[in-house]
Amino acid sequence: MKEEFVTDNHKLIVKDNDWDKFANAIKYQNRFHTQNINLQLLNHFLKFTESIIKPEDFLLYRCRISNSEPIDISGMYAPPKEKASAGRLNSQWISHLYLGDDELACIQEVRAGFHDNVYIGEFKLKEPIKVVDLRHFEDKTLDFRDELQLEYYLNRDTFIRISNELAKPANNDDKYIHYLPLQYMSDFIKSSDEKFQGILYKSVMNENATNLLLFNPNLVECERVKKKTIKYIDYQYSR
Repeated sequence: MKEEFVTDNHKLIVKDNDWDKFANAIKYQNRFHTQNINLQLLNHFLKFTESIIKPEDFLLYRCRISNSEPIDISGMYAPPKEKASAGRLNSQWISHLYLGDDELACIQEVRAGFHDNVYIGEFKLKEPIKVVDLRHFEDKTLDFRDELQLEYYLNRDTFIRISNELAKPANNDDKYIHYLPLQYMSDFIKSSDEKFQGILYKSVMNENATNLLLFNPNLVECERVKKKTIKYIDYQYSR
């Protein structure tokens, strides 16, 4: 059944149901305007992922490496825009704050090395916030009106792909170009009329951990900072 409708692009989030075509268009053709994504339909399904996070729901962490100068509470917040490098969900010079709910996963995600000193900030939300929850995008979109059953079915692979891309490790050589389609989507979510304040997604290093991107870093307060030294690393590799 699915193959019969793949050319009906007004029912598809990405043109021809092809995420790679959309990603390549963003990477190599036109970074800001593309005909390969249906933003109106995407926005419609994003509404079903809405989640309200309360301060008591999460203790959040941010980890930074520093083997020279100590890092205090003031150094645990998002960098100023002139120092903000490109990340998974932000373009260069756009300063957002990345946090996680698992302390070890945060250490792993900064790729701390043997004997590195890491500083871990503990954060709490100042108030409830509204976010999109993309940890299992394909499951979050099940509660909808009957007339969207077909659209859901046609786009389910795209929902799964978005969730997987958010949690996909990227090596240092190609991560910036790999991030471009996700940055495009993040900017769209940020500008949505739904006034989302952040994005929940699965940790790259621990599938049971959750990351939170905050568009406005002032929505949280860093309560304390802990210093740790990496004493042991367990490498695993393919044979």
